Amino acid sequence: MHVGKSVFFHLAKELPNLPAVVYMCAMVGEAVSNTSIAFGSKAPMSWSYVLLVYPHLTDGMLVRQWCPSTNNILDMVTITMYASMPIFQPARTLHGHGKCTVKFCVANSVDPSTDAYVTKHVTETCQCQFQIPVLVEVVDKILDNRIPVVKLNCNGHLIVQDASQVTVDYVAISHVWSDGLGSTTESGLPTCQIQRLANITRRLVPGGAFWMDSLCIPSQQAARKRAIGIMGKIYRTAAKVLVIDSSIRILAADAPTEEKLFRIATSGWMSRLWTLQEGMLAKELVFELSSGTACAYQHLMPSTDELYVNTVIAPLAAALFRLTKGDQFDLVDIARALVVRRTSRAPDETLAIACLLGVDAEELAGLEPQERMKTLLLRIGKLPRSILTLGGPRMAEPGFRWAPRTLMTAHSARLTWLGDHVLCTPEGLLGTYSCLVFHQTTFGQGLMSWRLTGVIRGPTGGSEEFYDLLDCSDGESEPFVCNMLLITQHLRLGESLPCAAVLGIPCEGASEDRVNCVFKKNLLISRVSESSSQSKSTPHMGKATLGRVRVCVT
Repeated sequence: MHVGKSVFFHLAKELPNLPAVVYMCAMVGEAVSNTSIAFGSKAPMSWSYVLLVYPHLTDGMLVRQWCPSTNNILDMVTITMYASMPIFQPARTLHGHGKCTVKFCVANSVDPSTDAYVTKHVTETCQCQFQIPVLVEVVDKILDNRIPVVKLNCNGHLIVQDASQVTVDYVAISHVWSDGLGSTTESGLPTCQIQRLANITRRLVPGGAFWMDSLCIPSQQAARKRAIGIMGKIYRTAAKVLVIDSSIRILAADAPTEEKLFRIATSGWMSRLWTLQEGMLAKELVFELSSGTACAYQHLMPSTDELYVNTVIAPLAAALFRLTKGDQFDLVDIARALVVRRTSRAPDETLAIACLLGVDAEELAGLEPQERMKTLLLRIGKLPRSILTLGGPRMAEPGFRWAPRTLMTAHSARLTWLGDHVLCTPEGLLGTYSCLVFHQTTFGQGLMSWRLTGVIRGPTGGSEEFYDLLDCSDGESEPFVCNMLLITQHLRLGESLPCAAVLGIPCEGASEDRVNCVFKKNLLISRVSESSSQSKSTPHMGKATLGRVRVCVT
């Protein structure tokens, strides 16, 4: 029912607290549907649509100076969680969230290459000296594909050791540079910070040896590229991965599990690009809390009974569980995880995910930035069919006009392994798709929507299906010429899916039966009833033949 026709809408004139009443009903509904899982029901119903009608809870977060992107990160969190928000205060940031948007948090984005970046001491009044590891020892170990780790000796001096020769385990530290711990081997870190880190790591592993990019990755290009290449090995072989984030570090050791999970889910650490692999590859993930205490990932995971009865914990724990589900990752897993992650250096995207996908990050680091995504896709080879219809910016290079320039967009959430895979090759994307084939037609020209009639050929004649096409591009659509629409699957009545508009050119004399296609644009296609199609004033583009086709999209 439309909101304007709802009895609750009219009651709102006489009942000022109607949103609170609706929220309460939603929370009861969440509790009932969540508990029903114990009796064999499917996934619980989401009540978050209530926030679209009554956004008081989400708006209240902005009033309390939470980052606007928090609502985007918490998209699937329950009404009960939002209702609990007033008891949580946002962590302080150096620049605040005044310039942040729903999609992007500026406060957690810093460029350490600029002169404005300052490595922080433990306290603002501290003026201790910086300690620097012996550069040649770090570089030699990296160039020899070994892992340099550091520790404080009995005299409080920083020493470098080879992780493969250390008789005790080491801790790999994962942090966000916006917290002021960024540096390089050549510059080092303040002695106060090193002592603080050493105190924590000593409680985690005997001897307290640890690896940290700010101390163990030099700025020298050869060593830096090699260090990027062995980054996966560093985090995969560490005994523990210690997460250091200012918004998590404010937590007391005895804080409720709900608050711990919430702080982690909304932390800068969960929204940054490089920390994705650091969390995914960890044998044991540990979070630094206040007073130097630490909390292991296992202690945050709720029991089965808690998942049934606590509607706050379940969705928050799910975000952390997906991050630590094991060491088997594919492009769909990574792309979905990248939806809410960002980086200050766009060319780093492929470097940060390469090892998760079994690709040599050092090879990518040696390429020009514009070549990295193409090379990553070629090395992966087998891709989900839906990558062709994925929205977002695309490459301009011939042979790869179908390929996404980045996976760090909201569109990546739509990537799925539905159907057979496709193959990324130097000549184009090879695969089989459902299709609508029609006479070469010019689309655009100031229009954003069209109609099309699909004809299914059969031995006794043909049947017709009716489709609406929509260009969802921002701004006015540029004209484009195509004669085919490629879809991941045949649409049912009332169903909508993204599709790829291509210009198909049959192969002459080719050894295999396929059509070469030039990618043009993504459109949204909807299958509608005949009466619905005829009632619309949008232009009808004629009839198209429905079928399946093997293509090479360039």
